[in-house]
Amino acid sequence: MKSIEMKTMTNSPLSFFVSVIIKKQSEPVDLEDYEVDNLLLTHYSNVTDKDITILNLLLITVLKILSFPAQARLSWLLTNLTYNTFTLFLLHFNFGKILNFDSDSTLDHLTIWEQLTHSKRFENSKKLLTLSPLIMFLLSLQFTNYSRIEYWFQVGLVVVNIIPKMKFMDQVRLFGVYSI
Repeated sequence: MKSIEMKTMTNSPLSFFVSVIIKKQSEPVDLEDYEVDNLLLTHYSNVTDKDITILNLLLITVLKILSFPAQARLSWLLTNLTYNTFTLFLLHFNFGKILNFDSDSTLDHLTIWEQLTHSKRFENSKKLLTLSPLIMFLLSLQFTNYSRIEYWFQVGLVVVNIIPKMKFMDQVRLFGVYSI
């Protein structure tokens, strides 16, 4: 009886395409939570949850003031767009320390958001930084009178900003960008 050879998915074009788009960090973090906390304590010793909350509210306020001359609906749309873009790049595209003057940091392979999630010190900040885009989305919807075009644009903004904060995206690098 002939044996049927099963094709594995390792050589298929689909698996190649998926592996190009989504790449899990090749070297997992071998640091325990308390070690990450200690490293963060040395890097961010002056930063507290209260500071992050104040900076977040200050950023939203400044963006709203800068976009104030426009109509209310455009003002909230611009504020939401700028806030989501800024926080996305700040938290998910920066590796190591924010002001990385030395190149031998232990946390160079972690984004700022991953450093926050591996630390127990910034629990309230993680909640605030996750809820802020949703609150901005709801405020923007209220002031844009639920216009369809602006609605779908803002849904896209929120999805793009919230998905990288999910647990399943921890140490996942899209398109192999920034992978070690």
